[in-house]
Amino acid sequence: MSAAAWSDYWAQAAHGACLPETPAVRGRLAQAWGQWAAALAPGAAVLDLACGKGEVAHRLLDARPDLRLTGVDAARIAASAREGLTLLDRTPLEALPFDQPRFDAAASQFGVEYADPTAVGPRLAAALHPGAPLLFIAHHARSAVVQDTAERAAVLDALADAGVAAAFEAGDRPALVSAVLAVRAAHPRHARLVDEIARGLGQAIVAGTDRADIWQGFLAKARTERAIAAALQRAAVDDAEAWLARFGPQVAAGRCRVIEVAGAPVAWQCHAVRA
Repeated sequence: MSAAAWSDYWAQAAHGACLPETPAVRGRLAQAWGQWAAALAPGAAVLDLACGKGEVAHRLLDARPDLRLTGVDAARIAASAREGLTLLDRTPLEALPFDQPRFDAAASQFGVEYADPTAVGPRLAAALHPGAPLLFIAHHARSAVVQDTAERAAVLDALADAGVAAAFEAGDRPALVSAVLAVRAAHPRHARLVDEIARGLGQAIVAGTDRADIWQGFLAKARTERAIAAALQRAAVDDAEAWLARFGPQVAAGRCRVIEVAGAPVAWQCHAVRA
């Protein structure tokens, strides 16, 4: 997936991490980061991989204000005004610009799995001091967010169908309602998403605005979300130990466990160390 698509995603995202918006899930992740932060050395320099808007970095600084965080991401991301946090955008993980050890730990939440571990491993090892702990929280291949994202992409594909487009661009509200209801019936779990998009399209017809431009805007946003969905499907981890092994011998795996909420897998929590 291109850096431009990720830039569009983060420009639209309401928060800083790709995860389901439930208090239980967010609570479990906050707990994992709080426990990890508590064990870091005083004043440790931490590298946050594929940081997005820096949610993990903020969590770590909330728990340990003495830490020094550097976040890197391939996308365009606004600079941080928070003390102790530096964000480096347009920096692919496969090309980390650190040739000497300067970090005492590394972290990633729903980020590093999108990159090529065989290329990231050597660059990451070069940036870390020997013995540096790592914590990667990665998408689980059987998590609800992976499944839901794929289903949302299918809904967007259906709404981008020529029938919906023709009805909207012609300003034919009855035909638009009929086409949208067919999509809604085929995807009942995502009725809210269908209704939200249909409401916006219907209002545009009533307002008499430039429907062609509005439709192209919808398609552009849909393309970004579908690209995210495809990238997520490729990135989600099924075998965490095998995935960690691909980072190479300088990233020595410790233990991986499944983070579950209500008995369902959400993510992998993988600990490792710079050998």
